[in-house]
Order: sequence, then C-alpha cells, then structure tokens
Amino acid sequence: MTETRKTNPSVSAKIWRTQIIPGLLLVIAAIVFIFFIHTAGTLRIRVFNEKVKPKLEAVELVVNLVVQHLHKTGGEWPKSWTDLESVQLQHQSTLYVWPDDVEKVKKHVSIDFSANSSELAKQSIYEFEAIWPREGFYKDNRRVILFPVLQALRKIYKAKRRR
Repeated sequence: MTETRKTNPSVSAKIWRTQIIPGLLLVIAAIVFIFFIHTAGTLRIRVFNEKVKPKLEAVELVVNLVVQHLHKTGGEWPKSWTDLESVQLQHQSTLYVWPDDVEKVKKHVSIDFSANSSELAKQSIYEFEAIWPREGFYKDNRRVILFPVLQALRKIYKAKRRR
C-alpha cells in the first residue's frame, strides 16, 4: 500500500520564508560582491598600466642610465640629459626606447644636474634627492628604486679612497 503524504502549506511557506529565500539572497549577495571585487581589481590594474607604470618605468630607466654613467665616468655625476643620452643601455625599457624617448622620460623624472657625486655618496637613502619623480606617486618605494644609484656611488668612492 502506498502512503501519500500531504504537506501542510503553512509549513512549506515557512521553509521558503526562513531558509530558502535567505539562502538565495545570500548567494546573490556573494555573486554581486565577487563581481564588485573583480571589477575593482580590473580597474586598478588598468589605472596602474595607464598612469603609474609609465612614471615608474621612467624613473627606473633614469636610475639605470645614471648608474651606467657613474661606472663609465668613474663616479662623475651627469651634468645634463645629453650626458645620459650617450649611455648605451644593456636592457631597453618596455615602454621607452632610449635615447629616442628622452622627452617623454623628462616629463616624469627630474635630475639635479648640479649635484656633487662625492657628496651624494655620503647621503643616506632618506636624504638622497638628486633624482625624483615629477609627481610623487611612489614616495615610500622611491628609496628602494633609487638605492642602486647610491650603491654605485658608494662603491666607486670606496674604491677611489683605497687608491
């Protein structure tokens, strides 16, 4: 014999109201949240690629140029952009072709061409301001990015003192 169960409509409605609908709302909220996080991440990457990356690469390029110039000249600080234009890079930037893009790089980076390299070699990374971005987009990271210049200066002047 087959038994047929009859469900009470009020119990069924209560289950929908207390368990199923809140569960569905939670799933929908989670999907919206994930979509929001994904969209925000995508926009952040786009902003980095369009605005920050060109500035960052320009500063990194100048740091590489100055380091190579220091090694080539025995520690002489560059006197102008022309001094840096003669430097042949071992590795080209992904955004800039050197020296063809010198004007683009100048828009993002300033160099104190009147600086004295022997004095710069004595500075701490916190004091060093001979190279700086025109827009302070990475104030905390600039010390990490500029460190190779100070390292090269110190190495060159340490070797000169030994002679």
